Amino acid sequence: MIKNSKYFFTGAVLLLLGFFAVSCNKTSPAFNRENIKATWMAYSKDGVTLSPEQYMIYSFDDENGLIISGVQNKGDGNYTWGESPNIYYYVNCCTLDILGSLTGFFDISASFTASFKYNIKKQKDSLLIITPVEYLFDSTPVEPGYSELQMKKLRSNYSMADSLEGTWQVIKHNDTPYSDFRLKFDPSGSLSFLQPDSSGVWSSTDNGTAQNDRFDSYSELLVFTLYNNSILAVPEKWGVSCFIIDSLSPSSKVLDITSQSLGSYHFEKAE
Repeated sequence: MIKNSKYFFTGAVLLLLGFFAVSCNKTSPAFNRENIKATWMAYSKDGVTLSPEQYMIYSFDDENGLIISGVQNKGDGNYTWGESPNIYYYVNCCTLDILGSLTGFFDISASFTASFKYNIKKQKDSLLIITPVEYLFDSTPVEPGYSELQMKKLRSNYSMADSLEGTWQVIKHNDTPYSDFRLKFDPSGSLSFLQPDSSGVWSSTDNGTAQNDRFDSYSELLVFTLYNNSILAVPEKWGVSCFIIDSLSPSSKVLDITSQSLGSYHFEKAE
């Protein structure tokens, strides 16, 4: 019986090796599992760069845990930037599986169980391209709406919160002189809009929930979660405004950001 067990074990190993030899070859290589353990920004579908509001952040940890960050539908026309923890991922040779509970993502305000299966098309140090094989929402097949998703790896110190810290005076809007407001970034992530009164004294705009306005930053992506903000055309609900940071120089005290819907803003550090 021991002899037969030995042959069975040897056969099983050979069968497993044969499986990987077929599954992972020149056309379907085994990718570096360690490289994926980082924070990635999904910014392009089918070769077309997404609008910043459509960007999503994927943070893969060392223990198969994943946090997805992006715009969340909170219901009743309210949107915030948030994250969904308690998601798990698995990399097997040339496939990536993601499974967990999502709330507010994909413009669905309710919680649902998501299961995604991707083929890994390309993985380099800072580039990840995956192709969807299967999308399931609460076990129901869903059409992904794209054939290729491209991500880039963010630096481990990708957050620019420290560089943004302080108060910034807007100088131009779409290259036209404009000085109607200031932005105050706090390292905690809170955000304040300041406007002058008739005496020229700057104070925070009061909308009843101004203390809950906040910002998030990921490399060149700058995200504002705002309530009833007339300056950036957010109605009397929670809304998200996303910008691309074109330049940020703490030494020269200059900040340039651009939004697809709002245009460009040029700021200088207020003393």
